[in-house]
Amino acid sequence: MELLQRGELLPQEVCPTMTMFADGFFIEGRCEYIKLKQMMKEPLKESSLDVHRSNLDTHLIPYFGDTKLNEIDSGTVMTWLLEYAERGYKNTYINNLMMTLRVMMGEAVRRKIIKENPLKDIEKLPNDSKEIQILSPAEVQALFPPRWNTMWDTYQIYVVNKLAAFTGMRIGELVGMRGEFVFRDYISICGQWHTKYGYTDTKTGKNRDIPIIKELRDELDVLKAENGEGFLFSTDGGKTPISRSSIYRELYKALGRIGIDHDARLKRALSVHGWRHYLNTSLRMANVPDAKIREITGHESREQTDHYTHFDTKRFTEVLAVQKTITQKPNLKMAETVKAAAPKKSKPALKLVKPAAKKKKATAGKKQRAARKGA
Repeated sequence: MELLQRGELLPQEVCPTMTMFADGFFIEGRCEYIKLKQMMKEPLKESSLDVHRSNLDTHLIPYFGDTKLNEIDSGTVMTWLLEYAERGYKNTYINNLMMTLRVMMGEAVRRKIIKENPLKDIEKLPNDSKEIQILSPAEVQALFPPRWNTMWDTYQIYVVNKLAAFTGMRIGELVGMRGEFVFRDYISICGQWHTKYGYTDTKTGKNRDIPIIKELRDELDVLKAENGEGFLFSTDGGKTPISRSSIYRELYKALGRIGIDHDARLKRALSVHGWRHYLNTSLRMANVPDAKIREITGHESREQTDHYTHFDTKRFTEVLAVQKTITQKPNLKMAETVKAAAPKKSKPALKLVKPAAKKKKATAGKKQRAARKGA
């Protein structure tokens, strides 16, 4: 076991079982994989380690526990995937489990315990998460009336939802927003807050700046005056942020006030995270370049931007206008409009022609001589 934990070469005949190999895996101070990631300046977040360890203890060890690593081939993995699908697990959940198994088997290859990763040619399952039906512009306007207290119970929750709608920030980034990162015409997203892990880096590990309009900044300044440079959304002067549950709870109440009840909300998969989908779609509808959208939302790929886009065909008015012209016969008025709009034909360029020499007038004497010759 000591040789295994140090990552030293193991003879084929003592190939470890999944239970043996998993001992200490994804645990700080005991896992060589974690140390290597730290050395490569790619440290794993504590939250990611918790997910991996949970996947390992709850699913991978119970299923593969007594199986030797060199006996886990692609066929074995496919059988496992099919069984989990039959049990009713969602593709997104199975993909999460597969990610943990892929990491572990990849580490077994690196240590030369097995020759190749059995998941090497197994692709992620298609995303089967519930499609979000984002709010319409009219619904959003109803949620943010001129008098905020006609729709929301507390000013802070009103502002945090408005900030989410205007910036597409993640829930952890919203809760972790600090007054020190609110500037005159932009805000800086420098971290996120989680009850268990406290204030940590953003999901991608990258900070980003998001421009804001004066209307929103003035509302943020009200909270900054209360909580200073600390947490903006706080009830203790900025020392600690408000809970995520308080944001969800009041958003659901506000949705109910505009006619979206519990069942409708579940059917449309609406939540605080839905604001990211709403802003992403709105920016695309406004023809903002994808590169700029990713700078705002923090997405790292075109695929993510596509996933967060939900076009509403009712807003494709320009498409409808073009469709109407395809088979429509132009009437007289339309023809005149088209004729008026058509570019006028330009006049032909003037040609420079050398003028003919003027003939001199015949004198009276010359005329008489000419007449006599003619006689």
